[in-house]
Amino acid sequence: MCQCHDHGSCLGCRDAVTRRRFLQGVGATAAATVGLAPARSAAEEDRNGKVRVAAVFLENTKVRESWPYPNFDAQGRQQEILASLKGGCPGVEFVPVTVEQPDEVRKAIALKDQVDGYLVYVLTLAWSLRKPIIEIGRLGKPMVVADEFLGGCGVFLTGFSELCRLGLPAAAVSTTRLADLVAVARQFADVRKPGVTPALFARKCN
Repeated sequence: MCQCHDHGSCLGCRDAVTRRRFLQGVGATAAATVGLAPARSAAEEDRNGKVRVAAVFLENTKVRESWPYPNFDAQGRQQEILASLKGGCPGVEFVPVTVEQPDEVRKAIALKDQVDGYLVYVLTLAWSLRKPIIEIGRLGKPMVVADEFLGGCGVFLTGFSELCRLGLPAAAVSTTRLADLVAVARQFADVRKPGVTPALFARKCN
């Protein structure tokens, strides 16, 4: 490789670029341009790690005399559920979101590009929180709808029925045993696999 003339042979030329000099130059250029490469976003980093699932808790903590029973500790129960999910689903990161009023569902919807799916858990009876189930279902993500037994059953049953009527795929879990919920939630670990659609995910859960 010669920098001084146009003929084919550079053997012995004082300005010829040796292999060593060429590689040194390439290395220096690469080192100089490393800082110019755009840093990967947190979302891109997450895509290479655990599956992320928004754990959306629908609960009305303002009314204490309601289902599942008076003075029910919704926040304490939420932490208990999250601990069980974390321990039983090692391949999944659950991102908790609490929705107490219908318009607060925007917090869950805002995560749509940062999570791989949604687990919606109805903790207490609050009929106004039925609509958020449908809004999340319309996002087209793998979805599980669950309820606190005797707590959110009315909202859970009517919300899930509406999803079915609209043809929006989701799995449903109503149980007194957290182990049942964990067994279903564990299916989220496979949502990034090729060919796994929200409908296929729901069938696997069921």
